[in-house]
Amino acid sequence: MQIQILCIGKIKDAYISSGIAEFEKRLRPYGKIFITELAEVKIPENASVSEELRVKEREGELILANAKEGFMKIALDPNGISLSSEEFADVFRDAKLSGKTSASSSADPWACHRNCSNRPKKNFLCPV
Repeated sequence: MQIQILCIGKIKDAYISSGIAEFEKRLRPYGKIFITELAEVKIPENASVSEELRVKEREGELILANAKEGFMKIALDPNGISLSSEEFADVFRDAKLSGKTSASSSADPWACHRNCSNRPKKNFLCPV
């Protein structure tokens, strides 16, 4: 299985890098991992709520445009279904058993906004 992780913005903070390293270590038994950092869409200073929403939707479109075709899509969403590490591992195990050869994960829940026909079927709370 191939696993693509899409991130908005540069990974700068040490604690985030160490969290990603731990996440990679846990996912490695399920397949080859690719991490793709995408350019952050800047939110204008003093942006209105609607402007912030448009930026988030643009980031979601950017994520979906960069997700590899044919990959199962998973969004890591703070408002998503809460899973333990074991339950999250089961998502990948089940995908592999059902014949899926690839998965794409995004840390931006807006990748799932309602206008995207290519959005993930479920959003999960990241268990790391």
